[in-house]
Amino acid sequence: MGENYEIDIMKLLRALRKYWPWTVVSAVACALFVFVWTYFFSAPMYRAEAVVYISNRVAYDTSRNSVNIVDVDASKQLVPVYSSLILTNAVLDKVAEASGLPYEAKQISRFITTEQIDDTAVLRIAVAAPVAEDAAVLANTTAITGITEITKIAPGSSAYIIDAAEAPAEPYSPSLPKRVALGFLIGAFIAAAIIVVREMFDTKVNSEEELSGIIGAPVLGVIGQQRLPVQ
Repeated sequence: MGENYEIDIMKLLRALRKYWPWTVVSAVACALFVFVWTYFFSAPMYRAEAVVYISNRVAYDTSRNSVNIVDVDASKQLVPVYSSLILTNAVLDKVAEASGLPYEAKQISRFITTEQIDDTAVLRIAVAAPVAEDAAVLANTTAITGITEITKIAPGSSAYIIDAAEAPAEPYSPSLPKRVALGFLIGAFIAAAIIVVREMFDTKVNSEEELSGIIGAPVLGVIGQQRLPVQ
C-alpha cells in the first residue's frame, strides 16, 4: 500500500515536470487577464486619513491645567464611542450635507473606516473614495462636522484634529502588482490541478515500472512494436 502510494506520487511529479510548459502558459495567461481587467476595468479607490485626539474634557474647560492618569484612561475609553457614533446616520447625514459632495450618508458609511491607534486616545478616520479630492474632503468633514455632532450626543468630551487629511497622489486600491502576482499563482494552480486530476484518472500502464508495481512481480519480457513500411 505504502509503495503504491509512493509510486503514484512520483507519477504525478513526473507528469507535472512533463507538462510544465502548459503550467507556465496558464499562469501567464491568467496574469495577463488580471492585468487587463484591473488596468482598464477596475475603478481605483483613493484613501485619505485624518487623525483626531479625543479628550474627556470639554473644549472650554480651563479649571484644570494638568492631565492625570484618570483623564488619560477616560479619554481612551471615549475613542470606541466616537468610532461607533461617527458611522451612524445621524452624524453622516450632517457630514454629507457639509461636504457639498454628491454622496449620501449610506454611501459615505461604506467609504469610512475608523481605528483607535495603539490603545491611545487617538482616533484615525480613513476614507476611501473613487476621487482623491473627495476622499480628503470627506475625511476632514467627518473630523470637523462629525465630531461637532458627536460632542452634542456625548457632552463632557471634545476632540482636536492632529493631522488633517490630504488628497492622495496614488490610488490605494486595487494594487496592480499584487493582483497580477495572484493571477499568476491561480493560473499555475489551475493547470497543475488539471494535470494531477488527469493523471489520477489515467488507467493506462505507461512503463515497465508501473506494471511491475501493479502485479507485484518483475517483468520478464516486453513484446516490441514495429511499424511496417507503407507499400
